Amino acid sequence: MIKAIMASKLVIASNLKNKRLIWDLIKRDFKLRYLGSVLGSYWNFIHPLAMILIYTIVFSKIMKIKLGDTSTEPIDFTIYLCSGLLPWTAFQEVILRGCSQFQDYSNFIKKIAFPKEIIHCISTGSATITFIISSSFYLLLMIQSGHGVSSVILYFPIIVMLQMIFSAGIGMTLGVFNVFIRDISQILSIIFQIWFWLTPIIYSVDRIPSEFQKFLYINPFYPFVECYHNILVHQIDPKMNHLILCLTFACVSYGMGCLILKKFQDQLTDEL
Repeated sequence: MIKAIMASKLVIASNLKNKRLIWDLIKRDFKLRYLGSVLGSYWNFIHPLAMILIYTIVFSKIMKIKLGDTSTEPIDFTIYLCSGLLPWTAFQEVILRGCSQFQDYSNFIKKIAFPKEIIHCISTGSATITFIISSSFYLLLMIQSGHGVSSVILYFPIIVMLQMIFSAGIGMTLGVFNVFIRDISQILSIIFQIWFWLTPIIYSVDRIPSEFQKFLYINPFYPFVECYHNILVHQIDPKMNHLILCLTFACVSYGMGCLILKKFQDQLTDEL
């Protein structure tokens, strides 16, 4: 634990020292991701919006899925769906891109003076910006639909920050291991498909049999998505145990990621 804390301090100090470089690389990432595309960076928003539209039509209109014991209008289902799907999309993006981050920036890493510990900030920063913009459209939808927002929205940036720290830590860990075992990125895409359906994003928790609800806490993304549901859909304070779990997962994940990165960073250049 002490080693993880020390490694985290070193990584954070390096990130602060190189914050200008990190910001330049994030802007560069935005430009290069859709280079040559007509719509460019707008694809960052088109993909999740298209997914939301498809899920809303299929589950609320065709399959007639209900939230709770009352019938659900499509706009109500969309508000519920967005509150979990948009964070999940950002979470998945950070980890999937983090898994290949060292290969993507191998040309930079091979330069002796380049700090390897800042690479995870690029995918995390890029995903965070996209998530903030998508969330802005979502909040406008809530206001226009009459659902509105309340003072508990002040919790929202806190949960977003904890989620990004949590996902950045996982991305760092898997990114290091993927340099040595290239199958990890392929396995991860399968894991995410299963993980998505085990998380109450499309369905609500009360749709799960009570005897199985206790197993939700095995899912580390569950407390995050429940915090979003409480803040955005139900407009109540997040449960304290969920907040504590979010903080714990974020700290442990980032600490382990920093520790593993520090342990193997000298070997990364040779393997790349």
